Amino acid sequence: MSSYKTFAIAGAGTVGKYILQNLVKAKEEGKIDSVVVFTRSAEGNPEANALGVKSVQVDYTSVPALTTALKGVDVLISALGPFGLGLQGDIATAAKEAGVKLFVPAEYGAPAIDMGGIKSTLRRKFESLGLPFTIFFVGVFMHSFFSPALSVDLPGGKVTVGGKAHNPITWTTVKDIGAYIAHCLTTLPPAKLEGATILIEGDRAGIKEVIAEYEKRTGKKVEITYRTLEGLKASAAANPFDFPSLLWLTVEDNQGVIGAPDEVNLYKFPGWEPTKAIDFILGESA
Repeated sequence: MSSYKTFAIAGAGTVGKYILQNLVKAKEEGKIDSVVVFTRSAEGNPEANALGVKSVQVDYTSVPALTTALKGVDVLISALGPFGLGLQGDIATAAKEAGVKLFVPAEYGAPAIDMGGIKSTLRRKFESLGLPFTIFFVGVFMHSFFSPALSVDLPGGKVTVGGKAHNPITWTTVKDIGAYIAHCLTTLPPAKLEGATILIEGDRAGIKEVIAEYEKRTGKKVEITYRTLEGLKASAAANPFDFPSLLWLTVEDNQGVIGAPDEVNLYKFPGWEPTKAIDFILGESA
């Protein structure tokens, strides 16, 4: 059983709202004592407001203000979006000064994608501060990958891939991620969390396998367009935050999965049955 009783979430949006929902449930079950949400808005976080959870307005660029806000918090979970990743260094400094026992940074991706070195730099900072941390790798968010924005639009009949697209990818829904993270943080002892990398996988398959299954189930044809490896490399070199190019390069290097099959979902619990990619796509297009 976890010894952590007080929690704070920085950013209860895409992923954070599902972590929050499950921490609220844990509080109702008596597993934890409290959870608050940090927000930059004076009006509070909408998800927190809807759940009756206290919002704390913070300035993420002020270490003294963050330190004050973090007093009494056992676990700080960062769920900041991509443009907030650079703020986590100051947040980590404040967490250490405030006596936070565990920091969960906003990784939630694949080990091979470092977003311009921001993530590895933060891990080195944790180590230099002596701040305990847990990394959760989840692969690619299903809703982000299977979308027109990433040019993977199966219901629309058009998909753009990079390279040969033969290798498997790990995908996970944000709902499944939130439930799993909350479960781990409220049930596992510190010895299994501090310094640990925990792998969460909803599904693993090659994109062409998913397309073939979609065509089989729906009777619809999907047109595949290929981006060249040279084009991907040029785009990634020009912009280290070009996620689609970085992702397809990672897949081409056979690093699109987060670990071996026997390394993922080690703390699966009753009722947690992660959504498969094909079911997510069919559910979204229904």
